[in-house]
Amino acid sequence: MKNLAKRIHIDYRKVFSLIAAVLLIMVAYQAIDFKRMSNFNKLEINIEKKKGERTLLNNKDVLDLMRQHLGFDPTVANIDEVDFRALEEALEENKYIQEASIYLNARHELIVTIKQRRPIARVMSDLSDYYISADGIRIPLSDYATIRVPIITGRVQHINGKTKESRAEFRKLVQLLNQCDQNAFLHSLIEQIDIDQQGKLTIIPKIGTERIVFGEIENTEEKLKKLSKYYKWGRSQDGWDKYAYLNLEVKDQIALGK
Repeated sequence: MKNLAKRIHIDYRKVFSLIAAVLLIMVAYQAIDFKRMSNFNKLEINIEKKKGERTLLNNKDVLDLMRQHLGFDPTVANIDEVDFRALEEALEENKYIQEASIYLNARHELIVTIKQRRPIARVMSDLSDYYISADGIRIPLSDYATIRVPIITGRVQHINGKTKESRAEFRKLVQLLNQCDQNAFLHSLIEQIDIDQQGKLTIIPKIGTERIVFGEIENTEEKLKKLSKYYKWGRSQDGWDKYAYLNLEVKDQIALGK
């Protein structure tokens, strides 16, 4: 027996380390379980916007959307009752919301960050009234705010139809609107864009009385460069309201008409 006892060596340091590790895991598990069963200490909703930009929805709208999806009020819910990813996807189904991010911080606060879609034009006719977003989504009007953007009028069914051609024209119009929106001068210039029976565009500026014949949505970069150049340099020579129209359809020049 003495010889057997001598051969058995117990490393008490390893035993204590193992016990400590087990206890640590148990404590961590209990802490996680307690956290899951706890309520949120706070719900914070942030709607991102640039300086001076108006939002299409407010915090109450976002909270109502969350309640609608969950079926209960998240401000009094347990943490484990909320599937963050599913809630993000539910919020992103709303046409005003481009992206939703939800996470829980170390203080048990539920943080909801909303990136809203940004309107770049508004389509107005007897049958249609909606915004077009920068990413090409048709957005319904908001009860919360009216956004001042260029108005699209005239034969809007040219871009509202379900045909392949109509969808293609809509995509080209969105591309043109983005080009104008990203140019500070053109963004401040354009008041309205009218679509005629042939699908050609006429731009109505905020300043002056002339009409700008843009024509079909093609060679857009060249046409917009000519337009910007004329307003920046040609106006100093011609003055205001001298011409009834400016035609951008003529290659490499602007046709002026009285």
